[in-house]
Amino acid sequence: MPRHVVGKLLDELRGLDRGRRVVELPYGRRVALTVREWEVTDLLRSELTTREIATRLEISPVTVRRHLTAAYAKLGVTSRAEAVALVDGLPAPASA
Repeated sequence: MPRHVVGKLLDELRGLDRGRRVVELPYGRRVALTVREWEVTDLLRSELTTREIATRLEISPVTVRRHLTAAYAKLGVTSRAEAVALVDGLPAPASA
């Protein structure tokens, strides 16, 4: 493959993580959450309801649930309690 094509491809791949937070999970696993997925997940730690999270972020409760569903899938959890337990044990995520 020509060198200039490889360079463009690498630049494109690096750009995919913009606007994401890389979360280091146990056992060396890394997950890239969108900034909004991280914000919503982080607010779970405050024991806010879906409606309270929506109000704080100025989005609809349906959108909060969608972000949580996506974050749960990426984190490999199935509930708020599991997500909070996992996130509480993690350092702050690195910006990509």
